[in-house]
Amino acid sequence: MTTHPTLSVVVCSYNGATKLGDCLDALARQRIPVEVLVVDDGSTDGTEVVARRHGYSVVRHERNQGISAARNTGL
Repeated sequence: MTTHPTLSVVVCSYNGATKLGDCLDALARQRIPVEVLVVDDGSTDGTEVVARRHGYSVVRHERNQGISAARNTGL
């Protein structure tokens, strides 16, 4: 059992590859352990590639389903 606090973050993205790297870099700099799950909501711009390049888990929707569906998938 860990005595350190941890944080779980779901990052939902639809065609957000250009800004996703900065977001994931910021999460990696946190002082506590951070578990990150990226939900790629049917992007066509390489969002999944950016997330995987940063070493994070990705769940991908084949087509855009909207932010609510992406959040639910992340949960």
